[in-house]
Amino acid sequence: MDLADLTYDTFAGHVGETFRDGETGADLELVSVTDATEALRNVPEGQRAPFSLLFRGPATDLLPQSIRALTHDGLGALDIFLVPVAQDPDGYQYQAVFS
Repeated sequence: MDLADLTYDTFAGHVGETFRDGETGADLELVSVTDATEALRNVPEGQRAPFSLLFRGPATDLLPQSIRALTHDGLGALDIFLVPVAQDPDGYQYQAVFS
């Protein structure tokens, strides 16, 4: 799937589902999808409204910031730039921002 075609709606129905990292085999759960349109209000017509994704991965292995080859049963293969943003007892959290 082409990254330019991805929108908030692409992911909104997949919260709680698993995305697998192709390099490590780690399972990443999509925790939330946040629509940033309200904060920016003036998205030019024809441009994608900004949004972000938050994933939770295992507590045992930190994935470095990079473009990750993720796969999802419904969406297929996606190369997404993930940044580690937090750690809690349940695992590491990673964010992807689309503008």
